[in-house]
Amino acid sequence: MKYIKRSYRRYSKLYNLIFLSISISITLGLIVSLCLDKELVTNIYNYFLNHLNQYNSNTLNNILYPIIIYLLIFILSLTLLGCFMPFLMIFIENMSIGLILGILLRESALKGLLFGIIYFTITKLVYLILLLYLTINIYKFIKKFILSLRNKENESIYSLYSKIILKTLFCIITITLYNLLNIFIAPKLFNFFSFLL
Repeated sequence: MKYIKRSYRRYSKLYNLIFLSISISITLGLIVSLCLDKELVTNIYNYFLNHLNQYNSNTLNNILYPIIIYLLIFILSLTLLGCFMPFLMIFIENMSIGLILGILLRESALKGLLFGIIYFTITKLVYLILLLYLTINIYKFIKKFILSLRNKENESIYSLYSKIILKTLFCIITITLYNLLNIFIAPKLFNFFSFLL
C-alpha cells in the first residue's frame, strides 16, 4: 500500500491521465451505444450471444490477442515513437467495454448490464490490470531512458531494458495462464449467469 501511495505521488500526472482516459472512453462507449439504431443494437447483441456460446472455439484468439497487444506496446514504446500506443489501447478497450455494456443495458435492462459487468470481470479484468501495469512501467522506462541517454550512462540503459523486458514477460505469462484457466472456468460461469440475458 505504501508503494502504491509513493508511486502515485511520484507519477500523479500519469495516473490521473490514465484514469481520465478510462472514464472518458467508457462514457463515450455508453453514449455511442445509446445513439445506435435498434437493428444494429440487436445485431451486435446477437453477435455477443454467439460469442458466448462459442467461447471455447475462440481459444486461440483469446490467448493470442493480449500477447500481441503487450508485445506491440513493448516494441513500439522502446522506439519512443509509439509511446502513445498504451493510451490508445486503454482507450479502445474501455470504449468497447462501455459500448457492449450499453447494448446489454438496452436489450436486457439492468440484468443485461449486470451480466456485462460479470462477463468483463471474468474475461477482461486481469488483462486490463496488466495493461495498466505495463503502461505505467513503460512510461517510467521512457522517462529513465531519456535521463540515461542525457547522462550517457550505458550500463543504466542496459539495466532499464532488462527490467522492462522482464515486466513484459511477466504480463505475457500471467495473462496466458489466466486465459488457459478461463477455457475451463469461463463457459461454466457464463452458463450459470445466462438467466440474466
